[in-house]
Amino acid sequence: MTCVHDLNRAALTPLRKAQYNFEPSSVRAALSALCAPDAVFRSAFPIPEVRGPDAYYAAAYAPLLQAIPDLERRDWIVMSGVTDKGLDWVGCGGFYTGVFTQPWLDIPPTGHMVHMRFHEFYRFEEGKVIETQSLWDIPEVMMQAGAWPMVPSLGKEWHIPGPATQDGLWGPYDGVQGDKSAALVIDMLEHLKRHPSQGGPEVMEMARFWHPRMS
Repeated sequence: MTCVHDLNRAALTPLRKAQYNFEPSSVRAALSALCAPDAVFRSAFPIPEVRGPDAYYAAAYAPLLQAIPDLERRDWIVMSGVTDKGLDWVGCGGFYTGVFTQPWLDIPPTGHMVHMRFHEFYRFEEGKVIETQSLWDIPEVMMQAGAWPMVPSLGKEWHIPGPATQDGLWGPYDGVQGDKSAALVIDMLEHLKRHPSQGGPEVMEMARFWHPRMS
């Protein structure tokens, strides 16, 4: 018997496929079929919080598609599961890309390919999305457009690749493995916090959590 988390992840597939080449009518139809009529959509500033799939399309996707007419979505991970509060979510990570031809959010167009990382989370109840939380890397687009309003970064920004194994899109839900993965990440974060207040880099015990060839 297929578990609810696999069903929820599968329910998101039509929207992801429609956004692969982003034909507007297909995206709107898939979004409406996926979401409850009063679903709440929460996004990064300055995109407003709205209710209903049509309102979200108008507030978020329509302006982005106008700026990038050949917009495409690429996912590198899609995962589903239940939170410690008993809520069912599907989370996606990937990027949007295309040729930036018109201004977007007052960011000047480049006339060239741009990419914008995203993390999007969809909360399900009875097979429908009732809430989303989306974080689009708008500052990344600003950097590519030469419109960065803050001090220069200490690091190098570029198109961060997805997981090397490329195995984050398929496979049945595994709650036991998921719990192990979550515990490992939390343990890693707890160790990272030890530096520098508790000592040098050795207190983070990096070798326990990171592959020796991690880039």
